[in-house]
Amino acid sequence: MRKNLLIIDRSGMTHYLRKEGCSAFDRSLYRVVVITNATKAYSFNTQFYDDIYIWDTDNDESGLIDFAMQLHQTTPFARVIAFSERLLLPAAQIRQLIGCEGDRYNDVIGFRDKHAMHRIAKEFSLKVPNQWLASEYQNCLPVVEKHLKLIIKPRSGMGSRGIWIVDNKSMLHQVMADIQSQGEDLDHYVIETYIEGSVFHVDSVIANGNVIFEVAFEYLTPPVQFTDSKPRAAMLVSDPQTAQAIYSENQQVVVAFDIKNGVTHTEFFLTPSGDVIFGEVAKRVGGGVISEAIYQLMGVDLNNALAQSQLGNEITLSHHSELHYGGWLKFHPRPMTINKISDISEFSEDWIKYAIIKKKVGDPLSAPYMTGDSIADFVIAAPNEPLLRSRINSVINTFYCE
Repeated sequence: MRKNLLIIDRSGMTHYLRKEGCSAFDRSLYRVVVITNATKAYSFNTQFYDDIYIWDTDNDESGLIDFAMQLHQTTPFARVIAFSERLLLPAAQIRQLIGCEGDRYNDVIGFRDKHAMHRIAKEFSLKVPNQWLASEYQNCLPVVEKHLKLIIKPRSGMGSRGIWIVDNKSMLHQVMADIQSQGEDLDHYVIETYIEGSVFHVDSVIANGNVIFEVAFEYLTPPVQFTDSKPRAAMLVSDPQTAQAIYSENQQVVVAFDIKNGVTHTEFFLTPSGDVIFGEVAKRVGGGVISEAIYQLMGVDLNNALAQSQLGNEITLSHHSELHYGGWLKFHPRPMTINKISDISEFSEDWIKYAIIKKKVGDPLSAPYMTGDSIADFVIAAPNEPLLRSRINSVINTFYCE
C-alpha cells in the first residue's frame, strides 16, 4: 500500500525532479499530494501527483497549516516535504501536529531565525560578526561613529532581500525610522557588523551526522549587491589551503547545529587577515543556478539528496568528479520590456556545461526581488583559473538583453 506524501510548495515541480528528469518521489511507493500557489500549479504535470490543491503558500502560513491538517483527516500523511526556505517552519509545524517523522519546529528554528542562528554559532565558539536586535540599535552607535559599516537584515530573511548597509548615524536612524513607518517591529530585524573580505558559499550533504559531500564557491562580487542588476558569478575554490580552512569551519557548523541528515547551504567570509567568519546556514539546496552548477561540475544531485533525507531514506551519492575549475554565472533582470535578447544557440561551446535563457522578446522585467532572480543562467568549466575567468567574461560580453 502506498504511503501518503504531502508536498507544500511555492517554487514549482522542477525542484522535485532528479537531474535526469524523473520525480524524486516514486509513485509506486507514495501517493503524492501537492499544495502550491496558483502561479506554480501549472508547472506540475499529472504524472507527478495524485492530488493537487491551490493555497497562498507565499503569504498564508497559518491557513496553510490548518488546510494541511484538514487534508490529513482523510489522507493521513506519512511524510511532509518542503524544499523552499520559507516553508521549512510550516512543514515542521505540520509534522509536529500530525506526529510524523522529520524535522520539527525546534530542529528548524535555528536555520530560519538569524538571531537564534547567531546565538547557536556563538555558543559553539564559531567566529561570527557582532549582532544586535534592531530594537537595540543605540548600542551600535559606537560602530558607525568610527565610520565602520553595519548591515541590517530581517531575522527570517533569505536571498539577500530587504538588506541595508549603513556607515553613519543618520543612515542608521533613517533605516530604523523607515522600518517602523512600514508598521514593522524592530525586533524582526538584526544588525551585524559588516565583514570586509571575500564571500563564499558551501553546499553540503550530510548523512548520519557526517559530511559526505561539500563544495565551496567564491563569489566574484558580494551577493548583497544583486539590486544593481549586474551579472553575478562564483567560482569553485581551487586553492587547497583556502578550501581546507572553509571546510573545517563548515564541519563545525554541522556539529553546532546538530545536523544529522540533509542538505545545507552555508555562507562564510574570509577576512584579509585570514579569519573564516560564519555568515549563515540554510537547511536546503542553494538557490538559483547553484544546484545545477554542482550537478554539471561535480555530478552530485542535491535536489535528490534533499528529497531522500526528508523521506527518511539513506542518502547515497553517485561518484562525483573532482573538477577544480568551474563556476556559475547569472544575469539579473532590470526594469524594462525586452526588445532584443540573446539566443541560446550563441552559447554552444563545449565549456559551457549548462545554459538557459528564461525570457523572450516582449517580456516585461522588474528589478530583482532576491539573489536567485535571473533572466539567464550559465555553468562554465575550464582547465585553469585564468581561463575560467576569461570564459566567464566572454559570456558576460556576449549576452545581451535590451
